[in-house]
Amino acid sequence: MQKPQSLKLPWLIGLISVLPLWLCAYATYRPLVDFSPVTALALAPIYGGIYLSFIGGAKWGLVSAGTNLPRPALQMLLSFVFLLAGFAAVILPAVIGLSILLIGFILMALWDLIHSQAGVIVFWYAKLRIWITIFIVAPLLTLLLKVL
Repeated sequence: MQKPQSLKLPWLIGLISVLPLWLCAYATYRPLVDFSPVTALALAPIYGGIYLSFIGGAKWGLVSAGTNLPRPALQMLLSFVFLLAGFAAVILPAVIGLSILLIGFILMALWDLIHSQAGVIVFWYAKLRIWITIFIVAPLLTLLLKVL
């Protein structure tokens, strides 16, 4: 993975991509017109599940592209687990689903950090993923605290 000419676009896309989760978290405390706390708590796991699946797909793409990831078959299977975790987050009760998402995003960020330190993926991508994870975990924690 090469460094883009400008890192502004990946950062901008990454930060915009977390806004739906922040909107859901906000709506659980300050209901918006036609966007009730119940709706927000229903939509957050769906969006989070899709997002987690997307990130798992990116990892699957790295393996498929023939990058030098150790144990590629295991890496591919692990990336698929995030798809299943995203689905589970949608169909299970909110407390469990949000917990799955929190754990999934944190594990994926750690996975990227480990791969970055091993030189398998570039540092800028791991740094971006860590920051996006922080911006994802905050609203997910807020939502989880609301349903506890």
